[in-house]
Amino acid sequence: MQALMLALRRVSDVLMASEPYRAGLLTLWGQRDLDLPPGWGAGPLYTIPHPESS
Repeated sequence: MQALMLALRRVSDVLMASEPYRAGLLTLWGQRDLDLPPGWGAGPLYTIPHPESS
């Protein structure tokens, strides 16, 4: 598991340092958060919207 997490961390670092990512062309479902470590479980993909007040 640790090897998998470290490999995914490396992939995340390489992608986030890439020109397409820095130019805003590399997204996950239109969001810049690629949902890779170290951001797993944090960020806009995991934000629960508050219900509208009636």
